[in-house]
Amino acid sequence: MSPSSNARVREYWNIHIHDLDISSHPAGSPEFFRDLDEYHFEKLHHLLRLVDFDGYAGRRVLDVGCGAGVDLARFVRGGATGVGVDAAGSAVRLARDNFQQQHLPGEFIEADGEQLPFARKRSMRSTPTASCSTHRTGND
Repeated sequence: MSPSSNARVREYWNIHIHDLDISSHPAGSPEFFRDLDEYHFEKLHHLLRLVDFDGYAGRRVLDVGCGAGVDLARFVRGGATGVGVDAAGSAVRLARDNFQQQHLPGEFIEADGEQLPFARKRSMRSTPTASCSTHRTGND
């Protein structure tokens, strides 16, 4: 994707935070994050059968396009070390708030998922889930 396309995608997701429509509670409140978790795993109920969130204890899990960190929180509660990356600063801030309120450790980085800012020696477990998606604009 071209740099200008990445900028458009980042701008779009900073403005269109779809998670805000899921809850009637103030964004960033404990009730807001509880609503997100409930909605997410009701809508994607199959994830709880397909993904062993507790099976990554002691491993690092990278969530590219982490949004508010709902999936990553499940991995971390299961004993994984979580790193969330999102192009939208608004999503990174929500994810940090989510983890802070749940007293979960996690690292969150605002970055392009196509050009991750990690040294090559850093090893992480890649686990695609059905909630992953790619958002592109134009013909990129």
